[in-house]
Amino acid sequence: GCRNCLPAYLRLDPPTGRLLLHLERAGVTPLIRRRYLADGWLSLPEAYALPAPVIDALGAVDGPHRIEAGRYPILEDDCFLTVSLRLARESPGLLRSAA
Repeated sequence: GCRNCLPAYLRLDPPTGRLLLHLERAGVTPLIRRRYLADGWLSLPEAYALPAPVIDALGAVDGPHRIEAGRYPILEDDCFLTVSLRLARESPGLLRSAA
């Protein structure tokens, strides 16, 4: 029932060390496309610390914990919009205390 929620899947890509974000294409509204996915790019103006439950679910407890700020190209197929995000290490103590 959340208006701002979008079905998505996350997975780590071991060969590249990147986080793959798969957004269900059917859930991407025209407003979301205009606001966040303009011109086939996802822009993150600031780094984003992954919440502890996400880190745990990905099995990345000792790995990178932050998505780097940047501009990321979007790959689109019939079912998903996929973004490959750069990760960087975040202090586990700081991250867990903020969650």
